[in-house]
Amino acid sequence: MRKIAVAALFPLLVAIAQSNGQTPAGIFTEVQVERGAELYAARCASCHRPDLGGDAHSPALAGIGFAFVWGGRPLAELYATIAREMPPEQPGGLLPSNYADILAFILRANDYPAGATELPGDEEALAEITIPGFN
Repeated sequence: MRKIAVAALFPLLVAIAQSNGQTPAGIFTEVQVERGAELYAARCASCHRPDLGGDAHSPALAGIGFAFVWGGRPLAELYATIAREMPPEQPGGLLPSNYADILAFILRANDYPAGATELPGDEEALAEITIPGFN
């Protein structure tokens, strides 16, 4: 029941964050980032590097490379890409909540601050959030 309540409130929280110009700030928790960091280290870092910098074969998940590719796009697109294509040896092999945790870790690595609400593993809710582009 808690999952349903959070999912139902998430669009309202996103709307508040967007109206305050804080998108995607405060839409994940530090605890979620910690879980995501563990998953990232175990499942993603070998390709995307521990610093999320990527290489010639794997895109950067932090910094200017990340902002260039994902800026201005809905967070749902990034979530869907990760959830459907990663990890390469087992695409879609993690739970939706695991992918949301990894996404929270990626957002934190891009200097978005944590908040009190966990990011859901729900593309519909994530479609309401736009990753800020270059200003």
